[in-house]
Amino acid sequence: MKYLLDSLYDIWAYVDKKKHVYIFSDFDGTLTPIRKHPEDVRLSDGILHTLLALQQAKNTTFVVVSGRKMKDLKHATGGIALNLIASHGLENNLKYIPHKISVTDMHTQTMYELKSKIEDYIQTYPDAKLDVKPFSFAVHWRNLKPDKKEKFVRGLETIVTPFVNHGTISILPGKQVMELMVNSQTNKGTVCREYLHEMYKGNLSDVGVIAIGDDISDESMMKEFPGDITIGVGNAIKHARYHAPTIGAVHAFLKKVASHQIARLRTKHQRRILYI
Repeated sequence: MKYLLDSLYDIWAYVDKKKHVYIFSDFDGTLTPIRKHPEDVRLSDGILHTLLALQQAKNTTFVVVSGRKMKDLKHATGGIALNLIASHGLENNLKYIPHKISVTDMHTQTMYELKSKIEDYIQTYPDAKLDVKPFSFAVHWRNLKPDKKEKFVRGLETIVTPFVNHGTISILPGKQVMELMVNSQTNKGTVCREYLHEMYKGNLSDVGVIAIGDDISDESMMKEFPGDITIGVGNAIKHARYHAPTIGAVHAFLKKVASHQIARLRTKHQRRILYI
């Protein structure tokens, strides 16, 4: 895996061949640090300025792809007009694809039963948290004391396994979190691919993709776009082509992308004037 900021020459060579570049980026752990209380997370002024600059580049589209539910993601991004994919692909505010998936009554009943069992279980672990989303829920144990975490996970797996074996629930593991989802084929990678397919009707030869993430759930984006620019933040991602050791490196890279893409537009405009 190549170091991101040492590979800009190669990345620009790829980008410059594309008429339009889509940047699909995870949120927590990629654009912002992971906090003890996720509801307190906000984008910094620096990255907000960069994202606004990317929006001005008409040859670039930035999309936040998060496991957060849509309501929380909108709040955490400060209410600015961003393209958002939430709940690991199960919600979005994009054009061209459905904003939510449909689920059967069987899925709904199963999710309700599992949620009830987990709510009862975590009452004995006050520092654990259950985050309920429209089509999934996440169980967090990051704030548990170290000597309680292993026991908590064993008990959680005992509850969840029968539901997974039934086939209506799937598990998406993460960093000290377990996401329990309606068992569909939707994930971060597939919904990004579907979005591009619907936008361009399958003709993606002039479309570039930059995918950025830090967690196991982001691997689906790396696998969906193996020939494009895929960036792993930290050490959890295994299938990325480039490595960003810190969130600061991601911010620096995105700032450079914004400058590069805006410069491309200016050069194109100048060339157009010469031909007039």
